[in-house]
Amino acid sequence: MSFVMTYEDAIDEHFGQASIYIDACFILAYMDSNDPRGDKVCEILQKWHNEGITKLGISTHVFGEVVHNLFIQEILVPLEIYHKNQSHLRSKSRHNHHLGESEESVSFLYNVWKKQIPSFYKKNVFINVSELIKLVKMNYPSKRNKLQIFYNNSIDRYNEFLSALRHHFHIEFLTTDAHIQDLALAQMRLFQLEAYDALHYAIATYHHYDYFATLDGDFVHTLYHQDPDPASITKIIKIA
Repeated sequence: MSFVMTYEDAIDEHFGQASIYIDACFILAYMDSNDPRGDKVCEILQKWHNEGITKLGISTHVFGEVVHNLFIQEILVPLEIYHKNQSHLRSKSRHNHHLGESEESVSFLYNVWKKQIPSFYKKNVFINVSELIKLVKMNYPSKRNKLQIFYNNSIDRYNEFLSALRHHFHIEFLTTDAHIQDLALAQMRLFQLEAYDALHYAIATYHHYDYFATLDGDFVHTLYHQDPDPASITKIIKIA
């Protein structure tokens, strides 16, 4: 039997007293109301809560990935909305979306982007958020205060998520050391994994977690379908 479980396998599995390590894409799908995979993540989390799992594991790497992506979202989504609003103004359309307290900061970023680094692909806006933020800090130092709302919002969203998760689960925060790095490199070589996938799986196995839950991991090689000792392996739950 494979130690890579599908969503359907996970629904039939009993997770009582299990320890489960989750990665960034799992968390981000849960937090994004527009992600179609979010419903499955919510259902799995509810199942784990009902069955009384021992703990959820979150690593410092996952924390970094999640907060970085939230920060990008906090800038990119409003900028795209603002761009559409400007297009509607030019076409005299009434279908504008209000951006609330971030309107002034978004307007500033949009104008910086429009002057400095615009590019379009099939009429969609492409914005390299990291480059845009660096540009503001270097060229408009007196306007850095306009960036603060994006930092605050991304941190607040993460803290709200974590608070809600802690209400239902015991959370363990995991770090990485040289042993985990060596294990990740070995698994990358053995299982032909991408570096991030190998690192997350190494963290889960090193800390003796029963399961590693992910959405888009590169766990498709036939090597994953050998018959391991179920008592000594960290099973992979591939939700989507």
